[in-house]
Amino acid sequence: GTALMTRMTIALGGTVTNPYIINNTTGSKLTYTGTAPVTFDTTDYTAFSGSTNVSGDVDRTGSTTSDWFQLQPGVPNDFTSNTTYTITYTKAFI
Repeated sequence: GTALMTRMTIALGGTVTNPYIINNTTGSKLTYTGTAPVTFDTTDYTAFSGSTNVSGDVDRTGSTTSDWFQLQPGVPNDFTSNTTYTITYTKAFI
């Protein structure tokens, strides 16, 4: 399909301060104002550091998308991050 994928979890690892991930393909950007690790849930618009809800510390400054994060299907997505990351997504269906 060609629908943008917006339902996913993104885990940023390590112990860096203000970890971020950018999808240069779609313009999506997420930053956690704190210290990694952190997991973003883009379906529920939440972020957790361990069991602590840190959703209030999510910064989308610089993002050009209305969704928290987007993946473009059918093309290589180009990511930039200052730490390790794992993205687990659900394909979009129309």
